[in-house]
Amino acid sequence: MLPDMVPSPNRRPGKLWASLQFPLIRMLIGFAAIALLAFPILILAHGLRLHGLAYAAVHVVSALIACGTYLVFVRFFERRTPAELALRELLPQFGTGFGVGAMLFCTTVAFLWFGGAYRISGVNPPMALLAPLVNALGAALLEELAVRGVLFRILEEWLGTWFALGLSALIFGLLHAVNPGANWRDVTGIALEGGGCSRRPTSMRASCGSA
Repeated sequence: MLPDMVPSPNRRPGKLWASLQFPLIRMLIGFAAIALLAFPILILAHGLRLHGLAYAAVHVVSALIACGTYLVFVRFFERRTPAELALRELLPQFGTGFGVGAMLFCTTVAFLWFGGAYRISGVNPPMALLAPLVNALGAALLEELAVRGVLFRILEEWLGTWFALGLSALIFGLLHAVNPGANWRDVTGIALEGGGCSRRPTSMRASCGSA
């Protein structure tokens, strides 16, 4: 870890506390806390067959629960300030990430269109985008907190950037293996495209294996 990265936890004295602060244990506790508190509401929504804005709203609530869980984990378990979630950098980073993501998405669709694999058969009203957009934002926040905020960050502190990037990408892909209709090609693509990119805010370095 370099000096300008997220500071190491302020460990309390005692053998039990030292054992709990071992990177693997700390990583499992943080990930399990988010999973146990944030994911049940999504499972419930799926069981109730919610869709549209109702399901998107549940995703946002789940993401907010995950955010609160992460803040508590960092503040009281790691005993440090969660600099990676500083509000002063939220809008600039969100704007940059959203803009780059939209550009990449539009570029991909443009290539498909020029290649004849995509055609426009109609235009939906702008409000049709609201539910998918809100749903995607909620899902992204939840996944980033669990995989990047906990797994990648602690793995990097423990094993270094490249090991952390590879392992977190693999875990990210495998977590999507439970998606309906998922196969090994889907898991591999998600691992390389979604899991292989990690960016840390402000004073933290950025590493990206794939856009």
